[in-house]
Amino acid sequence: MNPGFVEKSNQLKLHGSQYNPETIQLADHAAAHSRERCAEAFCDICHNVIPLRAKHCYDCGRCIRRYDHHCPWLVNCIGERNHRFFWLFLFLETILVGWALSMAWNALHTWSLWSDWLTDNWTLLFSMFLLVPAFFASLGLVVFHSFLIVTAQTSREVLSYRKLPYLERQERPFDTGMLRNVFFFCFACEARDYSLLLRRFRQPSDELV
Repeated sequence: MNPGFVEKSNQLKLHGSQYNPETIQLADHAAAHSRERCAEAFCDICHNVIPLRAKHCYDCGRCIRRYDHHCPWLVNCIGERNHRFFWLFLFLETILVGWALSMAWNALHTWSLWSDWLTDNWTLLFSMFLLVPAFFASLGLVVFHSFLIVTAQTSREVLSYRKLPYLERQERPFDTGMLRNVFFFCFACEARDYSLLLRRFRQPSDELV
């Protein structure tokens, strides 16, 4: 599923399909200046102008809008277009694993001797041994991504906030309130311009640079 690939319409092309090194160097210089002002940046790999919160994924070979992470289990990136479906997948997976754990618990047989009990229930016990950590892992991911939803953050921004220049002035610059965050996360279909939200936290002197 498309996680929100950055379109290559802004790709720099000169002299047919060849890139001009001087133009790319100027674009890199402009991108560095843009990162300081929390504006768009330039991907050196895709040679493409990427919006705020986007990141190049080396596994997918594309830039992803509002990049969250690359999921090795789904073999796909989690970004602006499929993050809501990823949360739904985690939620349903937690219910399914919890249901399976409940069935295994209720299927245990009782015996007067421990040896007979272990002999009769060892397969169920082994299943529960696998299901218990899976349930808490899924539940933890649901809680973590629910926190990201209500605070309008991504996994990358929470785990690598010190490396992202646009988080220097404000820890949660895209937070517009819990209800709005949930609404945009669940129902927003079009790509958002996150640079507009950052203007609330800029100093007047920043706009003059």
